[in-house]
Amino acid sequence: MMSEHTDSITQILKKIRPDITIKEDTNLIEENIIDSVDVIEIVVYLEKHFSINIEPKKIEPRYFESISALSNLVDHYLND
Repeated sequence: MMSEHTDSITQILKKIRPDITIKEDTNLIEENIIDSVDVIEIVVYLEKHFSINIEPKKIEPRYFESISALSNLVDHYLND
């Protein structure tokens, strides 16, 4: 399911990993596209871009599996 945030999140991931082509359903963790350092960088970009504050308890693999999962995480904070 494509969210209005998908394009922004895709662009953020391209900044972090310009060497990889990422689709919305690509499993970023299982395919070893992102690591723990990338996750922190993604959190910083998301917080800055969307003006949100991601709780430490939300920084777990299931929220970073794909662009779709990241979009759902952003939606959670924007709609809270």
